[in-house]
Amino acid sequence: MSLWGSPLLLICPGLTPATPSLERLNPDKKFMSMFMGLVDGDGYIEIGPQKQYNKLTKSPVKSTIRARLVLRMHNRDVALLNYLTRVLCVGSLSSLDSINQTRLIFTKKDLVTVIIPLIKLYNLEFLTGNRARQYALLTHILENNIVH
Repeated sequence: MSLWGSPLLLICPGLTPATPSLERLNPDKKFMSMFMGLVDGDGYIEIGPQKQYNKLTKSPVKSTIRARLVLRMHNRDVALLNYLTRVLCVGSLSSLDSINQTRLIFTKKDLVTVIIPLIKLYNLEFLTGNRARQYALLTHILENNIVH
């Protein structure tokens, strides 16, 4: 269930009625299961400090927590990463040309508004121990409003 009621319906900005229906798919359980498997194999959940600086003195102040989910794949798989962003309506791609890889990055906002609600809606779990621990830490931080 989403924050806005049931069922979870994502409306992507920039999509028009002329957009092919394949690109306006809503993420179902089968899609999300595939997504979870990709994250288990080629992704990670990064949690660390987001440095903050005083605007006047430029000196560091108390850091907040940065959380993001990252998928890294070879450049030949960029079409798959584009497909994921179209279906989920979130995420941004960045190219790592020196190592022929592309990253799909989901910010904390993307995680809170789309990814985590879908994981909970379909009652999905990560299969690798590492990813399960990363996800448990992320949900603990979010559910307990830990910001520093």
